[in-house]
Parts: sequence; structure tokens; C-alpha cells
Amino acid sequence: MVKINLSLPVDSTFLSEVMYEGLLYSISKYGIQFNSREAVVDDSFLKGCFENIEPEVYEDIRVVLTGNDNINTEIFKKFNIPNVISKKVLYDLFRKLKENSIYLDSKNVINLKQEVKGSTVLFDVNNKKDGLSLQLLKLDRYTGLTTIDLQYTTKQLTSYFSKELILISLLGIYSSYITTVNVMTSKGPMSTYYFLFFSPDEILSLLLKEDQTSLGKFIEVKNAIRNLVKDVISYSQFNEILLLELILNTGIQKSLEKENLDKLSTIMFKVCPEGQTYKIYEVIPLTIFKDTLYNYRIKDYFRERYESFFEAAQKFLYDVNVRRALASFNLRKKKDEADNILVAIQNLYKFITFGDTQGFLTFVRNLLIAHDKTKNDRGESPYLRLLKNFPY
Repeated sequence: MVKINLSLPVDSTFLSEVMYEGLLYSISKYGIQFNSREAVVDDSFLKGCFENIEPEVYEDIRVVLTGNDNINTEIFKKFNIPNVISKKVLYDLFRKLKENSIYLDSKNVINLKQEVKGSTVLFDVNNKKDGLSLQLLKLDRYTGLTTIDLQYTTKQLTSYFSKELILISLLGIYSSYITTVNVMTSKGPMSTYYFLFFSPDEILSLLLKEDQTSLGKFIEVKNAIRNLVKDVISYSQFNEILLLELILNTGIQKSLEKENLDKLSTIMFKVCPEGQTYKIYEVIPLTIFKDTLYNYRIKDYFRERYESFFEAAQKFLYDVNVRRALASFNLRKKKDEADNILVAIQNLYKFITFGDTQGFLTFVRNLLIAHDKTKNDRGESPYLRLLKNFPY
């Protein structure tokens, strides 16, 4: 058995999230017992986890290691695996770890704990020579250490991790990674990496339950949310659209009902590479409820016709013309109606979330403008057709 002592605070830092995500993934597969202070897993948990990672998942992890990262070579040396070098992109590192998973043994006790020594932060190692470094785990290198009492406000600290914790963090990346999107900027295309984690309060709740079956259910629903988020991000990176999709998606609601969960709380990180490191661009809370407030609001407005509104809103969001218009924001020339479609969705979100009737009227007005911009000689457009689906 391998005992993992849990002394790292559960918080909303990327480091804490990715470590606990990897830990929960490991427990779901090879856990023996666990609580908020420690977890006991099978001796072969690292071998088993990496042997069974799925190529269709990790081949999509296009996160490029920065110039200073060398775990694509050093991780194999730490496990005494000779002559193995992976490319400096995570999908290839996962591929090589899977191919050599039989060699991924673990010590009997792992300490998920940070210890500051001079200008280094050590995790489960005695000195930096014994550890490994990974820039993705340094996104919030000052968090929790920048108090005046500790006098770290002007120091740059470098973190080093044991080989076991590096592999647990990689499992956290594997189980939380959503997709990579190239976003056009004034300096050209910039890669943006998206990750979906359980929120800190959800992580603590799962650990306190000490229930591996319940943990598996939560992971299944989170994976369903992750797949939906990936689909939305493929054509739009506007937050209102993502939140509206999550609110209206029947598949997520069915998943919650199937697993008998009242809610699931997650957070999404948007991360971009900057020089020799990475930067967190945005952190978005995404909480899904089985009993949603919008159901009651829509019923108040549309009475017996509320189901028609629900169906019309879904058809609108899933319509290929709407998605093409939104996707054009990432192109050199956006569609003529793109701005109106975006404003329409933002106001539909206001109506559904806050019950703002002006939001629904603005939604209708902008769909009509989009219709005027795209109608053919017969006065027809896909937006007028979508608008006619809504009850009035």
C-alpha cells in the first residue's frame, strides 16, 4: 500500500487543483481508503493509471513544455528508465509514460506538502537535486507565501517535486484538460489551454465522504461537463454562451439525475504560455444544479408554454448558422450578423438567469436585425425561422 499524506491546502490555485485532481483520479481507480488528511492507494497505482490512460484523450493534450522544462527526459531518469526521451509536448510525454508504465513504481509514503528552504519550495523531496520542476505547476508560485511576516513579497521561489508528485500532477492534467484553442491577437495566434477542475469545496466534500463509489459518479458527471465545454469552446470563447449551454443542456441534467446528484461545482482555468512560463488568464466558476432557478422563472413568464421556450432556446444555441456566426469572431473577417448574434445570446442569458424581460426583448430585436442582414430575395433567413420557434 502507498500512503499519501494530504498537507497541501485545498484552494483555488492551479497547483492545488491539479494535484488534488490527480489524487482523486488515482483514488477512483486504485483507492483503498481516504479522507481529508490522507489517502491509501494500491502499490501499483502509478503503473495502473498510466497503463490505462486512453490515447484518444491524451493525444489531444497539445500543451507545449516551455524552454526550461526538462521532465520529458528527467522523469525517465528518476525511474531508472534508460534511453527514453519524449518530445516537448505533453501528449508525447503521456505516450512514453504509457509505453513504460511497468517501471513506474512508488515509494511507500508520499507527502503532499510544501516546505520552503531558502529560495526553493520543496514538495516531497529533501533538496532540489532530488526533485523535478514543471512550469505548469508554477502558475501561482507566490500564492500563500506573500505575507509580510514571511518576507517573500520580493523573492522569486522555485518549486521542486518528487517524481511521484509529478506523475500525480500529470494525471491531474490528463483528467482535467479540455482543449487547446489558438486565439488571434495583435501579435498573431496565441495558444490558450483550458482545464476543468472540481472546485475546492467540492474536493473537500468528496474527500470527507470517504466514498469511492460516490467519487466515481462525480467524476463521470464532470467528464460530461468537460465534453460539453470542449464542444462550446470549439466555436466560441464567450463566457455567456458557455454558461447558457450548461444551463440548458439536457444531457448534463440527465447525468445529474442518473447519478442522483443535486449539484456539481467546478472551475475552469484559461492558461496561456508567456515566454518561458505560463499565465492564468481567467478562472471561471461553473456550478451545475439539478433543480435550476431558471425553470421557475421561465414558467412564470410562459406558463404552459415554457417547454416550447426551452426547446426553442436549445434549437437556437445548437443551430449551425448561429455557431458559424460566433466562430467568425476568430477569423480575419467576421460575419455581418456576428455582433447581433452575440448581443442576442448575452441578453437571452440575462433573461434566463435574472428574469430580465428587457433582455428577452433585446434578444428578439437583435435576431430581427440579423435576419435583415442575411435575408434572401424572398425575405427568408435562418434567424427568422429560429425566432418563430419561440412562444410569445
